[in-house]
Amino acid sequence: MFLIIPLSLAFVAFIGAAVIVWRKMPYLRKLTPEAHEVGTTIFHDFAPEVVERVSTIPWRQYVHTVLVEFEKLLRRGRLLMSALDRASDKVIRSVRRVHQETAKQQERIEIAQELEKAKEETDTDEIDMDDPEQLRQEEQRLIVAIAQNPKDAQLYSDLARVYLRLQNYPDAVEALEAAAKLTPDDEQLAKRLERARRRREQADKDAAAAVAQGE
Repeated sequence: MFLIIPLSLAFVAFIGAAVIVWRKMPYLRKLTPEAHEVGTTIFHDFAPEVVERVSTIPWRQYVHTVLVEFEKLLRRGRLLMSALDRASDKVIRSVRRVHQETAKQQERIEIAQELEKAKEETDTDEIDMDDPEQLRQEEQRLIVAIAQNPKDAQLYSDLARVYLRLQNYPDAVEALEAAAKLTPDDEQLAKRLERARRRREQADKDAAAAVAQGE
């Protein structure tokens, strides 16, 4: 049942087309190849206006323009990549500089911690400031510590204290001057330096007087 209806419609359509062709056959027999223009392709025969319109488009000019713009785009992309490369180099150098500074700061912190530890160990075993032998040992220890960390003002201050106990006023003044250069805003240190200078001057005067009396 389902096939009968489609087959019937197809048969009717075929019969109708055959009748139309049979009725037009006398006219078709009169036609010759010269009766109408034949195009170079099938598209010319079915859509000559469209073919003519397409043929008038300046394809070569459009292709040339597209290639020129594409070349400009490539050049801009290359410039952009160069700028990105330079920017990445700057970022890498900045990161490397920060890393190096951080490493140096960490090294300074470790040295300061070691010195602080050594100082604490020394403080636990306090020296006798009235014993010249212990003062000499402390002097040598402080000189070695200063050689390892010449930017520590406290080491110079401690060394000056040892020199003052030994009554070595010139070296005490020199040590305090070095500490004052490292910490110019320390008023207490400045007062100690001034007192040490006065003691040095007084010691020089006493020495000169003793020489004069001896003569």
